[in-house]
Amino acid sequence: MHEEHERWVTVSQAARHYRVSRNTIYEACRDNELVFMRVRSLLRVRVDAQEEYLTVAETAKLLDISTSTVYEACARDCNQGAIPHLRIRSRIRIPRCQLAGAKESEPADEIGISYNGARVSAAMGLMQFQAGRIIDGGNCLACN
Repeated sequence: MHEEHERWVTVSQAARHYRVSRNTIYEACRDNELVFMRVRSLLRVRVDAQEEYLTVAETAKLLDISTSTVYEACARDCNQGAIPHLRIRSRIRIPRCQLAGAKESEPADEIGISYNGARVSAAMGLMQFQAGRIIDGGNCLACN
């Protein structure tokens, strides 16, 4: 997260921001998956207010690849080409800013690279194709 854009919000606001249920936010806080604080009996969650998060399906559509390819890239270790993402319980959210190299208007064949038979257009500017793998520049949100 970018500290200058971070702010403390209610559970309902965090749920809308991350596009998950309030119960998911409560469970993630209970398991220390999100940064939160208690103010009396109220819970406040820290979010990056200017970031927009995409679901796996939206990311796959944007990049013109299958959802299973997105899941596989998110499951990879940070040093082995993970798509930078945020896990909230079992939900995966990908920051739109991490996909800045992909353009919705251009077909993946023109801007993408081949990875296991799929076209991966998000690799532009974010990842490098090297020795048959996608190698990330070390910007995995889960590790920061």
